[in-house]
Amino acid sequence: MKRLIFTVAMAVVAAGTAFLSAQTTGLEYRSFDSGGVRIAFTEKGQGDPVILLHAAMADTEFNWAQFGILDALAERYRVISMDFRGHGRSDKPHDPKAYGRCLTRDVVGLMDHLKISKAHLLGYSLGSHVAMTVVADHPERVISAALGGPTWIHPGEKFDPPQEEDFNKMNAAVFGGRNDVPAVLTCVNSMVEWAVTEERLRAAHVPCLFLFGTQDDNIKKIPDLKKAMAEYAEFVEIEGAGHGDALLHPDFMKNVLRFIGDHAVSKGKGA
Repeated sequence: MKRLIFTVAMAVVAAGTAFLSAQTTGLEYRSFDSGGVRIAFTEKGQGDPVILLHAAMADTEFNWAQFGILDALAERYRVISMDFRGHGRSDKPHDPKAYGRCLTRDVVGLMDHLKISKAHLLGYSLGSHVAMTVVADHPERVISAALGGPTWIHPGEKFDPPQEEDFNKMNAAVFGGRNDVPAVLTCVNSMVEWAVTEERLRAAHVPCLFLFGTQDDNIKKIPDLKKAMAEYAEFVEIEGAGHGDALLHPDFMKNVLRFIGDHAVSKGKGA
């Protein structure tokens, strides 16, 4: 996992992008309380609700705004992007008990706060892991889910924890030192608590789109995911892309927009 997160960061640097501030993106943030932790979010547009879930060490602006993904979706949908606990403008607890399945509850809590009964989910890397857990735990709240560069954490799967030294280097080189590294590490290390069984995924009956770069090591999970998701999942390979740069490829957004449009509830602007 630490290698995948490093790849995401390096892909951003290679793309020549710079972190954008809230002032340059024009985003306005609000927050809600989730079990004593303040969760920050922003929203834009109208139509079917689409909730964006970012990668580790990133946030709304780093993952979605600077690449134009948030704005592209907001032309058709009501886009709500949250900063995970431990990230961005949300609170950053260091207690391991504040993470794990709490991130899944934050997504549902955001929907409850905004009185949204069902939404589309778009997650990337870490965000895809959280989205998959929401699909398994709360399928009645999900219209569809698009998952970029996901893996699948099985119950009892061994986890190689990332090293704080590596995260400190990335934080300084890529993120301008803005991350609370111990909080991010605690969040990432809690991924073992997001494990879901094949039976839960199969029973969810939620339409899912899995997007993989052909150079992404996670692509080896496709056979297992196909077995679990059966007729409810679609798989798209992005030729030549790795784990970190798949979302920069035009085929990423093209397929996300098509997929959400195919499953849109409102047939007006968002269809």
